[in-house]
This record gives sequence, structure tokens and C-alpha cells, in this order.
Amino acid sequence: MSLDKTQVIEHLLGLCRSDIEKRYGEQALDIHNAKLTFEKNRCVRTLFPKSSCRRCVEACREKAIFLNNGTIGLENIKCTVCGACVSSCPTEAFAFAKYPLYSALFQLKKLLEENQEHQSTNLSAIFTCPKSSQAKERISVGCLGSMSPALFVLAQLTTEAKVVVYCGNCRNCAISNEGDPAKSMAQKISRLSDILKIQPKIEITETASEELDNLKRRKIFRKISNELLERSEIASLKGNAPKTEKVFPVLGREMLIDCIKLIRDKKTEYEITEKIFPLPGVYKNTCTGCNICVLLCPSGCLTSREKDGHFKLLADPLRCVDCKRCVEACPEQTLVMRKLSGIPQILADDVQILLTGVRKPIEEDAASIEARTREIFNI
Repeated sequence: MSLDKTQVIEHLLGLCRSDIEKRYGEQALDIHNAKLTFEKNRCVRTLFPKSSCRRCVEACREKAIFLNNGTIGLENIKCTVCGACVSSCPTEAFAFAKYPLYSALFQLKKLLEENQEHQSTNLSAIFTCPKSSQAKERISVGCLGSMSPALFVLAQLTTEAKVVVYCGNCRNCAISNEGDPAKSMAQKISRLSDILKIQPKIEITETASEELDNLKRRKIFRKISNELLERSEIASLKGNAPKTEKVFPVLGREMLIDCIKLIRDKKTEYEITEKIFPLPGVYKNTCTGCNICVLLCPSGCLTSREKDGHFKLLADPLRCVDCKRCVEACPEQTLVMRKLSGIPQILADDVQILLTGVRKPIEEDAASIEARTREIFNI
């Protein structure tokens, strides 16, 4: 039975809705007044301050993100909302406050329904960045520097038509911080298409916009206006991650998985030969079954089972986001990151790989467990 493309998008919309509901609530006003959100619960360093992850810090060209005693600090006045932090974070702790991904997926779903209704010809998905002069009646997304290439590949696979992406003059845009998001996105789409073994039908077109005149003046004005308005560019969302939610949907990864499902729907023997899927491995006879790695895994990749004193550590090969939190937190240094190819059994998205199985040792006393937990979590 053929995969229902509309249901694929609806599943992603459901994940988005769940994410949006968590972001709103008591802090709805903070989000309304912000351009970006930083969800502490998702950050690798929140549960594990000893993590070496600093991808957002390195990606931020304006130095608006920094490390402060092992945790992420934000300097709102420097932020230009380029979205580099959004695309670089493995656990998607950063997001655009208005959540353009939900709107984009919703409009893509409407386009699919329209195509199904007419059937004669498939309409193209036409996306636009915030600074394009072609913004009217298009699928609006954030700056291309923040977007996952999987969104545009997903649009191509679901519509089975050419995809067009309009953007402003990226090289001179006040948002892009001297980068070239259009060129970078074109390279990412080409790379992903090569990996997935598909022919890309995605065209990125730069269009002039009156808003991009006199860019230096606009950059200065933005910083001055931020100071005058005292308006937060980045809403820092608080949460009780250690006690409540630790596992979050990673939308970029889920879109990639759906791309794979759509391709497999037409190619039954489909596989990805390149080793692109990160997954922890376990050194033989070293795991003690302490379960720290499972407790810290933010994407739901790692799970465990215990029965009659036997411990099994399992992994979902499609949901590891390579945050390395499990590797760095393991008290026995049991884990190591590796890359797997996408053999058919893995791409089926219904398997769990047994990483190790051990006979658990005699339980430690409560004081010993507490001491080790404090050392690992730096509390």
C-alpha cells in the first residue's frame, strides 16, 4: 500500500503542535516579544554541564551566545536573528519564536490536498525567506541559514514537482552576518540529494528587495532600536528538565526519516551506502548497566530493559543526533560514537539495535549512588 503523503506531513505537524504547546503557557508573552527562543530543557549542557558541546557558540558570528560556567549565556543586543544557532544545535534547543516550520508544513499540506483534488498536474512548492521581494502568497520560512535541507527535499518528494526557493540578496543581507545562506543551502541540498540517491529539483533564486538598501545603516539602526525598546531578541525558556521531560522530537531528523520513507515507498531494496547515521557503540565487557546514558539521551535513541538482573542497552539507529552526551557522561567510558550506513533493516525505522547486555552487579549503597550522580551531573 502506497504511503499517504498528506499523512506524512500531518505527523510532522503533530510533532510541531506538541512542541509549540510546550513553548507557550506561562511564558507566552516572552515568546511573543522575541525573535528566537532558547529552550534550556533541550540544551545538552542543561543536564550535563561538563559536555564539550559548543556548536551554537561557534556558529554565532555575532558572539551573542557564550559559555558561562558551563551553561549557555545569551547577549540579546548582539543577535541579528540569522538562525545559525537554530541549524547548528543537535537537539534543536534554539528555534524561531513564530515557529515558521509549522506554517511551512501546514501550507505544504494544503498544497498536497490541492494537488490531490485536481490530479491533472502537480503544483510546485514555492518557498520564500523573510527578506525576499517574492514573499506574497508563498510558503514563508526563516532565513535559509537556519533551515534544514530536509524540508525542501521533503517538499520535492511529496509534491513530485519542482521546488522553488526565493530569497533576498543573501551576501549583503543584514541578517546573514557576511555569510551566504543561499549558496550554503544549495550545497546542503545537493549533498543530501547525493546521499539519498535522488535527483534534486530544487531551484534557489535570489530576488532584489527594497529593504536591503543601505545595509550598514540598517544594521546600526537595528542595534540602537533594540536598546531603546529593551525588547528581548532571544526568549530563554525555563523548565524542569532533570525532573520532567528529557526526550524531545528533533524535527530536522524526523523530516529526514520521512524523506527516506517516501523514497523506500517506491524503491523496496533502497539503501544508503554512505555512513551518515551516528550511533554509540559499547566497548566489550565494560558496561555496568548504570543507565546514565539512557537518562541523558535527549532524542529517545537510547532505551534499556531489565529483567531478572539482566540489563540490555538498546538504540534506535535513526534517532541519534550525535550530541555525544552519552559518550561524555558514561562513568566507565564505555561508549564511543561511530557512523553506520543505511542498510534496508535500519531504514525500515522499526528496529532497535542491541548495544550490550550485562548481568548487573550487586547494587551500590545509596550514598555511593548519590556521590556518583553528583560527580557526573556536576551538582
